[in-house]
Amino acid sequence: MKKKIVCIHLLNGFTGSPNVLATVINGLFNENYDVTLLTSLNNKGFLSDVNCAQKINISYVFKKNIIGRLFQFLKFQFLATLLLLKRNRNAIVYLNTIQPFLPAILAKLRGNKVIYHIHEAYPKKSFFTSFLFFIVQITATKIICVSEYVLNQLDVKSKQKASVVYNSLPLEFYANQILKNEAVNQKQILMVSSAREYKGVFEFCKLALLLNEYNFVLVCDASKQEISELFKEYKNISNLQIVETQMDLHPFYAKSNLIMNLSNPSQIIETFGLTILEGMSYGLPCIIPPVGGITELVTEGINGYKVDSRKTEELINKIRLMLDNDAKYKEMSNEAIKMSKNFSFDVFMNKIKLVIG
Repeated sequence: MKKKIVCIHLLNGFTGSPNVLATVINGLFNENYDVTLLTSLNNKGFLSDVNCAQKINISYVFKKNIIGRLFQFLKFQFLATLLLLKRNRNAIVYLNTIQPFLPAILAKLRGNKVIYHIHEAYPKKSFFTSFLFFIVQITATKIICVSEYVLNQLDVKSKQKASVVYNSLPLEFYANQILKNEAVNQKQILMVSSAREYKGVFEFCKLALLLNEYNFVLVCDASKQEISELFKEYKNISNLQIVETQMDLHPFYAKSNLIMNLSNPSQIIETFGLTILEGMSYGLPCIIPPVGGITELVTEGINGYKVDSRKTEELINKIRLMLDNDAKYKEMSNEAIKMSKNFSFDVFMNKIKLVIG
């Protein structure tokens, strides 16, 4: 008899957590699991085309004002909980991120096995975030953490139920890889990010202004209009290209020489770094923040560097150290590919199935 799993995720999109869940669902589908997905399919994203028994849309529209966001958030909670009521009591409830708290409470009361896949870590928790982690503590049967850093942020009781399963690249990613373009005259630096100030997008633009010997490409999870409004100060930088949401990042990886994550560690801690891993699979050394789960991908000076995005001079020095020394670059590029191979899809899925039981 097929194992029934209900996966719940709040906001579908082209960011890390829905990407990881899509990998999980496609992997389980190929292993003959009966998976139902509840998510906001009104938004395009990695979950739009997953293979599963059933996909149910729970409309969620991101609102800029707090009241609008709260309404959308609570509406999703109630609708997901009502839909879960109609599911089999023996179904495993798989919650992607800590956000679906109301379905977690119902699942616990009904006796469902509750699995949390946690991508978030907050060293300084707000009241609401503390509440969400409390719900995790009292409802979770098992917890999957995307890095050791995430696991270490959990309370003692939650840690006892938790295990680390590093994200992997899906088989489709490797199947769609294209040849690197080695004939590019000007070296290119890539950053893939949501269009948020705390992600270091403006620091990236400023680096382009200071380093006009390199091309800079910023791929934002945002529309052309949003980009036009947010980056109006930087639109005339000749060596900077800012691109809207992309479903296929392979051409960008293939044309680039270096990948960056410039998240401000005083505002956000990166718990993994899926686009960094994707870039490394193309042989791109990286520059990343010096804290968080993302550091578990990088050995300093071997396949990249860990630099605080507020230290502009150090960023410039590391970029030039890698891109202006061909022998050093080739060595680091080979090490990046080696590191990416440590995050195997087969190992990832075996660990996921072990947690599911």
